Amino acid sequence: MTLFPKEFQLDRLKNKKPLESEEHSNSNQKHSIFKSFMNMFRISDSNVRSRKTVKTPCIDSYNTQQLKTGPITFTTVEKNRKVNKPSNKNQNNSTLKTLIRYVEEYFINSTLHGLHYVGDTAISFGERLFWLIAFLIAISSAAYFISNIYTKYDRSPIIISLNPKPTPISVLPFPAITICSMNQAKKQEAFSIIESGTEVEKMLLDDYCNSNSSFTNLTLASDEATKWETVQKFILRVNPSCQEMLKVCLWRQDERLCERLFNSALTDDGLCCTFNALPQDFIFKNARELAGLNLSFPPEVDDWDPETGYSQNASIEALPWRATGAGSHLGLSIVLDAQINSYYCSSSTGVGFKILLHNPIETPKMADFALLIAPGLEARVVIQPKIYDASQTIRSIDIKKRMCYFSNERDLQFYRTYTQLNCKLECQANYTLRVCGCVPFYLPKNRFKKICNKRQEHCISIAKEIMEIPNQNGSNCNCLPACFELGFEASVTFGKLIDTFKVKEQYIKNESIGYFKKNMAILHFFFTESQFTRNTKTELYGFSEFLSNTGGLLELVNINNKESNNISTNEAVVQPINEPENDDDKSYGVQGAY
Repeated sequence: MTLFPKEFQLDRLKNKKPLESEEHSNSNQKHSIFKSFMNMFRISDSNVRSRKTVKTPCIDSYNTQQLKTGPITFTTVEKNRKVNKPSNKNQNNSTLKTLIRYVEEYFINSTLHGLHYVGDTAISFGERLFWLIAFLIAISSAAYFISNIYTKYDRSPIIISLNPKPTPISVLPFPAITICSMNQAKKQEAFSIIESGTEVEKMLLDDYCNSNSSFTNLTLASDEATKWETVQKFILRVNPSCQEMLKVCLWRQDERLCERLFNSALTDDGLCCTFNALPQDFIFKNARELAGLNLSFPPEVDDWDPETGYSQNASIEALPWRATGAGSHLGLSIVLDAQINSYYCSSSTGVGFKILLHNPIETPKMADFALLIAPGLEARVVIQPKIYDASQTIRSIDIKKRMCYFSNERDLQFYRTYTQLNCKLECQANYTLRVCGCVPFYLPKNRFKKICNKRQEHCISIAKEIMEIPNQNGSNCNCLPACFELGFEASVTFGKLIDTFKVKEQYIKNESIGYFKKNMAILHFFFTESQFTRNTKTELYGFSEFLSNTGGLLELVNINNKESNNISTNEAVVQPINEPENDDDKSYGVQGAY
């Protein structure tokens, strides 16, 4: 018995198929939507990137199978890693293929000209090999030229060039002028020592004049003769004094007392007279502890050195003095007396004077570098300064490469200011003391050091010679030039005094014309120009220049490759047009070019 009317049942039977069709349609629609959803998150291995692991999926068999290939399969692989692990050979092949693929992609996408064709698989292997060889040749050429630039940058970073900005004479000191008489010992004093002098004085006279006398008490005399006080007293006694040698002195047309302009100085040629040299306190460290002479200087002295120059408030009368202009009337003029009749022994084989121009903060080496001036002449000495300075940019360059020292980079034991000559003199003193056990009286030393005598003369000569040889027995002191140095060159012209020559009365003083012609010399020291050119040390190749030159070479290589690429591209484009076989070949040729 049914609860529904017959008409209702018939209608249900009639409509049953459409209801099933509608349900099937809805199911297909759901499956299509899910499949679209799956495609949105599908990856290369056809798995679904699920946000979390689905442990019990409640969907149809298709969807369930798709989910199982995702995290469930991954979990299984993790648990069975040892079972499913690929062989090393397959793994190496896969890594090699991946690496090759990355290299090809780099070649194709590289902006370096020529590499694009190396990785382009659309062209033949021969063309790819050609472009690879061309690229390697270009890079090798660039590397070769860059290595040359780097070698020049590394080994020769400094260039000495003329500074276009002139140096006025007002900022340069007048040179220090050291004058020595060739008379090593006055005849009167020498005869007095020979007749009534002590054994020590006789031994010193023998050493000084290179004679061959013998002494009764050689040991006692030798010990006493090595004391600085004894040597100093002897030299001051037998050598002609500055007052005896200098008769007239004119500085900038103003006649002055010679003892106000010149001071006594001990050199390797004996007692000499020096003009315009700085006091010992400005030359040496701890000058009071050093062996020296008691000298007098003008009250106003400027702490000048070649690197810093004069202080801003230094007056024109501050030592070292400066010339106010060019010409002999603005220089130094002096009259010297050789006193030929008082010669006992000479420092050379003649009579006259030794003259040397030098830096005001240096000790001169008269025996090796002095000029000779004979009496009976009037000489004009033209001064030419040699100025060396450096750019501050080279401070960062290694000292071994720039080959010079700034003043604060090298400290000396005795001297306050570093110069190459000061370094060499100090090196010679220390090396001679180490080898011979004594120091020559003219070298920097402590007053308590032993003074060398004639018995050490041979050792002194050998030590001096060895000291000049680099890296010889540890004597090398690495005395490089200073980055800032000032030197002077002298150009001498002279004429002989004759009887008819009218000598100025201020030159003659109380002497006769005959004595004047035989014994005296007139010297004029002056500049001929009011501006001078400096030699400046600057960077030949700085780091920025090295980078710019390197970039220029690389760009040159790129341009050459680019031109070659353009030619190849044009040939590839034109060739199908001139000889087209078919549309496919023409299209393929253009694609291969690009």
